[in-house]
Amino acid sequence: MASSFMHTSFVGSLLLSFTANALKETKCTAMENSKLTFTFPVNINSTQTDFSIYFYPDSGGEEKLIDCAWIDHQLYCIGQEGFECQQPVSDIVVITVPVRFVNKKGSYGCSTNGFLPNAITCRFSGRQDNATCEAIKPREGAEVIFNCRFSFNVDSFSIEKNKNVLASFTKSDCQGSSECHYDTVGGYDIFRVTLAVEDDPGGEYVCRPNTFVPELQAQVCSLSVVKETESSSVSVVPVVLSVLGVLALASVLTLGFVILRKRRSAVRKKMVNVEESRQLNSQ
Repeated sequence: MASSFMHTSFVGSLLLSFTANALKETKCTAMENSKLTFTFPVNINSTQTDFSIYFYPDSGGEEKLIDCAWIDHQLYCIGQEGFECQQPVSDIVVITVPVRFVNKKGSYGCSTNGFLPNAITCRFSGRQDNATCEAIKPREGAEVIFNCRFSFNVDSFSIEKNKNVLASFTKSDCQGSSECHYDTVGGYDIFRVTLAVEDDPGGEYVCRPNTFVPELQAQVCSLSVVKETESSSVSVVPVVLSVLGVLALASVLTLGFVILRKRRSAVRKKMVNVEESRQLNSQ
């Protein structure tokens, strides 16, 4: 029994030593094309090693992004929306990261076989969260259309005018609403809001999340009014078509009139010839 215990202890120590060395040698690289590359000291396709990818916000805590495990010699991955593991894997694993996470402040790490996440982490550099704004007003009426675009996940936001809150919405408010519409495109949260601005619509507008975002770049926008010439150019089209139609009809009628006159002239001439022939025959 003592021999069996010593053998088990040796194997356990060897496994822990191997795992510790493997974790130390794992490398993490954040690429410019929104991809994470993890380089392992062994081919995890051969060893069929399970692994997980974590995100560590600068504000503290951790968040599991994607979990990959081998089942019947096939690698299966379950993760948050937008995260994908490129297959096949080898000693290199490439993870696709959605834009909303690329712009987050924090670092990424890897955990293998349920052990603590790798102490070696990496982060995307030179990225900042941003919020863009677009305000469009039709030529008539008091309604203004706002297009708010966020490079990160937004649960609620406000539209400000001259630093005063004009309106606030949640993501659930904008689902099935005639006033606010929500969509996600390329990892960006996009909101289209229609508001009635009764007072002077001029000024500076900004779309801002209701939660604090460190180092947020919030773009200020001014009102863009649809020009009258743009509307006039649209209304001119049917007028031009109508004029062309009248001209075409006039041309057809003129041509018909000319043809009719020629036919009448030919008939009269023929009748004169017939009458002259009759007179000659009667003589």
